[in-house]
Amino acid sequence: MRSVSDRGLPEPYRTWIDRSGPLPAGVRLLPRTVDVGTDVVTFLGVGGMFGGMGALMLVLLRPWRLDPVRDGWAPVLIMGAILLALGSVPVLLLRRMVRTLGARADLRRGERRRSPPMFHEFAERLARRIDVLEKLVARRGPAREPPGQSSDIGVADVRQA
Repeated sequence: MRSVSDRGLPEPYRTWIDRSGPLPAGVRLLPRTVDVGTDVVTFLGVGGMFGGMGALMLVLLRPWRLDPVRDGWAPVLIMGAILLALGSVPVLLLRRMVRTLGARADLRRGERRRSPPMFHEFAERLARRIDVLEKLVARRGPAREPPGQSSDIGVADVRQA
């Protein structure tokens, strides 16, 4: 699924992502969980390990002493690729943690946050499924309970429907 910019979205979605305006009556907001603790622990634990490995390689192997004329380009390129990979992990985890902190701040202020463009398609399909389920429940009418059983829907009730 390719990403779409905000201005490339069809019209109902463009008005929905505007934070200042109210949502239309038929739009449902799905609850969202924001877990900052997990992102902080992941950044400190995994990011610290990968960053530490990169720092250890810099201290012990001293890549700045490699000479491409004497040693060739292979060691320089391999060392550069390894250090780039090890250094990118803490940077990406830090980015994720900062975005999660921003989401928590939005949640505390009561603002809705724009979702990624690909989420709009998923939300539209989910809303259609919910509407179909609501129509099926409305057509079926009130639940009929056999005597001595609870009102929970079980496997047998689903198979009969």
